[in-house]
Amino acid sequence: MERAGERSWRLTVGDNSTLLHLALFVRDSCQLVVPEDPFVPPPVAGELSDCSAGLGPEARREAGTQWLSWWRRILVFEAAEALGTLEAPDAPDGRIDAMVIVHQHLFDWPELSALASWPELCRAVRASRDDAVRWAHERGRHLAARDPRSRGLSHLLPIETLAQAVARRAGVPAGRVRAAVSILALRCDWSAQPLPGLLLCSDSLAADAARLGPLVEAAFLSGIDAPPVALPAREPRQRPLPPSVISSPLVLWQHGEASLRCARVIPYHDGFEIELVRRGIGPPLSDEWRGPGGRRRPDAFSGLQVSLCFADGREELLDDIDRADREGPITITTFRRRDSGDDTLWLWVMPLPPPGDVRLTAQWQDVGVEPVSVVLDGATIRPAAA
Repeated sequence: MERAGERSWRLTVGDNSTLLHLALFVRDSCQLVVPEDPFVPPPVAGELSDCSAGLGPEARREAGTQWLSWWRRILVFEAAEALGTLEAPDAPDGRIDAMVIVHQHLFDWPELSALASWPELCRAVRASRDDAVRWAHERGRHLAARDPRSRGLSHLLPIETLAQAVARRAGVPAGRVRAAVSILALRCDWSAQPLPGLLLCSDSLAADAARLGPLVEAAFLSGIDAPPVALPAREPRQRPLPPSVISSPLVLWQHGEASLRCARVIPYHDGFEIELVRRGIGPPLSDEWRGPGGRRRPDAFSGLQVSLCFADGREELLDDIDRADREGPITITTFRRRDSGDDTLWLWVMPLPPPGDVRLTAQWQDVGVEPVSVVLDGATIRPAAA
């Protein structure tokens, strides 16, 4: 996201939308016959597996029609989340609940009740989902290897100048100027604006400043009128977490009753989670440590640095838990899990490590924790067989 405060313009740039790319992979790998639509992209780039064996011609046509309805639904919520127009509950975990509800409304794997009214599409998704996850994982690794300075669009375009010019032309405060750019891995140049404020474009076009500039400007202008999007009327369904690959918490640091521990390591197909738990260390918690709506801010772990090193030499340092983007051979991001508590910090790590030692190191100089490490077995950080 590129913006300058809550009262300023807003631009969200995403080049690794999991759900958009998953939907495109399903379409192409299953060879679905999708009706003509100006907001449907051309084929995705790269070599894809063929997942169409179990789908005959009629099933692929029916699934293609259903896919188009699914794609349109995904775009509505992709835009709302990126533009900040999704109506999330004003509650301590309101935004977390909203994201869970949206995900379950669009793609609630493995139940797929969200696709229950589209049976042929559901068959296609089940046939291709695992291959789609692997493809997205490899693409994520490629993106992570890029120069961090190439992220976003500011290195290509004078974004602030564009946004301010749109505000002046439309006669509105800068805070109403917003846009979202979703960059897709496509075989050819392509762009479309399916909804107010949302620009879809190929990664090739996103690298062409001359052609991209007018498109971003048009997205800013239309985003002024982006309508609010109501949250689907459903309760978030909380699933039990997969099992941890460590049988008991690993102590990173302990002094008396104060400690910092690695409580769980939970693998998935495309990465793994690490749960860090503090006891008796770090900033004191009070109302000032809570943000709007009572949501916990990450300041409870302010100053903590975490690094990971894989057996093949790849390593990454997370030196600022507030930063939105982390680029490098290993991607590490922090996230919040409902009811996890103020003393818990969750890390999402991708890709999965190779066999061999995985060294997790923590340093928290503000509270007197010098670099301390635990070693995990990379061969065990694999999801359980389905």
